[in-house]
Order: sequence, then structure tokens, then C-alpha cells
Amino acid sequence: DLNKDGLLEGEELDRAFLHPDNFAGASYDAENPADEYVLAVRGGGTGDVTDTHVLWRHQTKYTDHIVSPFIRSGRMFLVKGGGISTVFGTKDGEPLRKPTRIPNTSDYFASPIFGDGKIYVAGENGVVVVLKDSPDYEVLAKNDLGDSLVGTPAIDGGRLYFRTRGKLLCVGE
Repeated sequence: DLNKDGLLEGEELDRAFLHPDNFAGASYDAENPADEYVLAVRGGGTGDVTDTHVLWRHQTKYTDHIVSPFIRSGRMFLVKGGGISTVFGTKDGEPLRKPTRIPNTSDYFASPIFGDGKIYVAGENGVVVVLKDSPDYEVLAKNDLGDSLVGTPAIDGGRLYFRTRGKLLCVGE
């Protein structure tokens, strides 16, 4: 917390979560980020596996340096700031649809999660968009938790847990 305001924002997030030697050429607020891409790497290698274990690599400007991709049913779903989502096939990395904005133009730090046949995408502004697990990712709901959210939600025992800046919320029976 560089400015001692009790919150981590912007460059503070980079410093808190990303070692300076582990950047892929861009930081949270870089105006001209380095080449961005998604790739699949076969596990089990040692040393430099660039030539032996990279299965595919697809350049895209729609990656994020914090949010993990969501993978299910042969599709990799990514979301980045502004709510821009992209979907790639996991076998070859080819785009399965054009970039599409989900109905929340927030920044994103939490990774999408899956539960009860739905995908939950939580924005930093506290809005959670619920998507159908289907190729078109139909929007099923949009819920405002009323507080900033940067942690990935958790699921346990049929309940969803959201840790906002000020509280822990549980949704379920």
C-alpha cells in the first residue's frame, strides 16, 4: 500500500502480485504493452521448452496480466479491463468468436469461476456477471455487490463466497 490509504490500486497491484523480473514486457498501466498472446504449453519439460513443448501460440491484444483464463468444454474464455471477453479453442488456439464486451466495463482482478452450470465473472467495481456455460456465453444475470471486489470468488457446499474490500458475502441456501 504505497500511499497508505488501505487499498491496493494501479501500480500497487503490480508491486504486490508481480515480481519485477516476471513481467512479460508490460505492467498494469503500460501505454504500449509488449506483444501479447495466449499459448498452450505441454507439461513435463525442463529448462527452455520453447521449441519442444509449446503446442500453439496465438497473438492477441485481448489478454490480461492478472486474471487467469477460464477453460471448459474445449474453450478458453478470457476477460480483461473494460469487460472485453475473448474465446479460443483449446486444441489449436484459434479464436472461436470476435472479442465481445460483457455487460460490465470494470477492471478485472478476479478470475472467472464455474458452478451450477454457470460462469461467474466478478469485476473490480463489485458487479458479478453470470454467464451460461455455452459457446455464446449468454448473460443470465448481473448483480451489484455494492463494494469493490478483487479476489476470485470461492465455491463450497453449494454456496458462493465473495470477498469484497469491506466484507465477506455468502450466497446460497
